[in-house]
Amino acid sequence: MLAGGGVGRWPKEGSDDRLLIVDSATISGLLSVSEWIDVVEQSLRGVADGTVVQDVRQILPLPDYRDRGRVLSMMFGAVREPACFGAKVISVFPDNFDRGIDSHRGAVLLFDAEDGALRALLHGGEITAARTAAASAVATRALSRADSRVLAVLGYGEQASRHIDAIAAVRPIEEVRCWGRDNIKAAAFAERIAARHQVRTFASTTVAEAVGGADIVCTTTGAKMPILFGHMIEPGMHLNVIGSSTADYREIDTAAVVCSSIWVDYRAMTEVSAGEYLQALAEGAIGSDHLIGEIGTTLNGALRGRTDAEEVTMFKSLGMPAEDLYAAERLYRMAIEKGLGTRVPL
Repeated sequence: MLAGGGVGRWPKEGSDDRLLIVDSATISGLLSVSEWIDVVEQSLRGVADGTVVQDVRQILPLPDYRDRGRVLSMMFGAVREPACFGAKVISVFPDNFDRGIDSHRGAVLLFDAEDGALRALLHGGEITAARTAAASAVATRALSRADSRVLAVLGYGEQASRHIDAIAAVRPIEEVRCWGRDNIKAAAFAERIAARHQVRTFASTTVAEAVGGADIVCTTTGAKMPILFGHMIEPGMHLNVIGSSTADYREIDTAAVVCSSIWVDYRAMTEVSAGEYLQALAEGAIGSDHLIGEIGTTLNGALRGRTDAEEVTMFKSLGMPAEDLYAAERLYRMAIEKGLGTRVPL
């Protein structure tokens, strides 16, 4: 997709086959929050209409996985229009947050569908961070009540911040509640959010306090055991559950799963990696039909959305190759058009 929205052939610079490297700072300046949301919506729709061929995430637990949850992750796929294919390879080190560095580090490799050439290497952490929040915003726009004004965010890391930015772009948020395990850090995070968004912002000392009365709840933690429980869920809420991405981790308990209507980004990924869903299924609390379906199908009009103001809706996000590829292709085009990035010979 061209930066202006049209479809066309990839820009070529004569016989220049050098690799274009696009770093984090360049990526962060190319797309606005609203543009990220639009790109990710295209990817979700593409998965639903068969434009995308992709596989589930491949994860290699590293030797210290049991103690630290560290993994090497790879996702790959191909897109028919705009024509491209590629892969994202990243390390996930959850404990990096405590050291003040990114938890997701790696790159998206973008290939040319015409001749198979590797055209670009783009900062994987920046793409992951932006598209994850954008996907939640797409789902929130499709599933939450239009009058949702109170947002609760569990966690105070990068995804918490990005989710507030993205959700505020699709709903008229007037109040934000923040919770994290460290009350001092949660309070500092709340102060930063208040200064940036000019909305009422509070640091809550408990999860129950944060989510009580909230219209939208985003769980953005690396919790292995549930932090949000079914008895805390209120009629009409919308949940974005995004922090856990392996079968043995879950941020919400089985009761919260049972009381929610669940949409996902990519069902095949859900069936192997969504701990909340898989553990509720294993316990016999739900059947496979408890999943409503992929959010892209709802966006395309072939699947229902929210049925009434009382329904509890949930978007379980795991990320998928299509999101990375649609974003990388758009960023590559924009970098070429603006003369950004660094060319290196292979």
